[in-house]
Amino acid sequence: MANPDIAQVTGTDPAALYQHFVTSGMAEGRQGAATFNVQVYIANNPDLGALLGTNLPAYYNHYLTQGQYEGRKAY
Repeated sequence: MANPDIAQVTGTDPAALYQHFVTSGMAEGRQGAATFNVQVYIANNPDLGALLGTNLPAYYNHYLTQGQYEGRKAY
């Protein structure tokens, strides 16, 4: 597990871990998955900047719904 300190607090329930990531982890700069780094995604996809700005959750959502299928580099 990439963030054992969070598992100590929330346990290993995937829903609880995801909720922590959405509410706190993104803002703390944590990486939610080994295959996705939001800073790498932003740097490698400058065309998304005008569309998504600094909205980090939007980058995650974009990757999950479009970017991974378009072959966009995320790590």
